[in-house]
Amino acid sequence: MNTEKKALVIGAGGAGHLLIPAIAQSYSIAVADGDDFEDKNKTRQTLAVTGENKANVMKDVFGKNKDIEAIPKYLHGGENILPDIVFSCVDSNFGRSAARRLAIHANCPAIIIQNEAWNPMAFLFLPEMDGTDLCPYVRYDLSNLDSSRNFECGGITVDADEGGQSGIANLAAAGLGATILHSIQQKNQDNWIIEAKSIPWPTWKKIKDVRKEMIQNAR
Repeated sequence: MNTEKKALVIGAGGAGHLLIPAIAQSYSIAVADGDDFEDKNKTRQTLAVTGENKANVMKDVFGKNKDIEAIPKYLHGGENILPDIVFSCVDSNFGRSAARRLAIHANCPAIIIQNEAWNPMAFLFLPEMDGTDLCPYVRYDLSNLDSSRNFECGGITVDADEGGQSGIANLAAAGLGATILHSIQQKNQDNWIIEAKSIPWPTWKKIKDVRKEMIQNAR
């Protein structure tokens, strides 16, 4: 009987393709992405194969010695998927909302990893938080990206002379997600890291820290 836990990774691009090998020793993995690699991805995604679906490439690369399921489509959150943990590695309202719904359906944690405006960060979502001030979707409006800005491939599309999205920033974002994952192995939920950021320097807050802030702000 296979008792290995299952992780659902939504998004196999910048941060996602770096996260997958990091968690592969601890989880069987289902990776979902409806996008195909483009030439521009090669500047920051070493596994990019132009024209190939990202989820399928992850299965081809990492599935030789590991149980990896490819889901080559965009998830909407209504699928009957029951992972033990969800990782959102997309910077889109649609994808992040799907991660939230799937985590609630499976009653499991979700780690929201992002790299917007070259600012790597990650957040922990628990179904029991939904709709409360602890919920990162409430605190940071994670499923409502600013429509006045043009987000693309996990960052803001910028002029050529400003430089593109950084591969190092993707690695930092994946690392922050892994930091949160490591923290939730503890029994005391108050010590779980609920948010981690890298700019202007690496910082993180535990659940108890945010609760304390909420009490102070309510006074």
